[in-house]
Amino acid sequence: MKHIEDEIVIGIHIPSDVDFSPSAIDESLASAKRFFSEHYPELSNAEYHCHSWLLDQQLREMLTDSSNILSFQNRFEIFDEGEIGTDFIEWLYNTRTTDYDTLPENTSLQRNMKKHILSGGVIRNAYGKLKEKNGFTNNF
Repeated sequence: MKHIEDEIVIGIHIPSDVDFSPSAIDESLASAKRFFSEHYPELSNAEYHCHSWLLDQQLREMLTDSSNILSFQNRFEIFDEGEIGTDFIEWLYNTRTTDYDTLPENTSLQRNMKKHILSGGVIRNAYGKLKEKNGFTNNF
């Protein structure tokens, strides 16, 4: 949880081993909603925010429309494109190197991201707010 302009919001953490399938995301969000409703009822209507490179809108050019990452991203209203970051390297490539020429190209996202970075592109850690109606596909 963090305070934003005197408003309490719930921060969404994305673990490195996350399952981005819509059903897994639904269950995770539902679990969080149940937890906060039960243990912190005053937060039952709090907004859920996420700050991550996974919300960078440029990923739309690197992934197919059927991507689970884009499905996750579509749950959010992006309110700030965020700062330039490099933490995606460790998550996506399992390394901390900044020698971009040596990054693996095992997946289409790795290939597209590497091409983007080598051509001078950057990745931003965007800020998003979970959309009220589209964030959860289940009813609570």
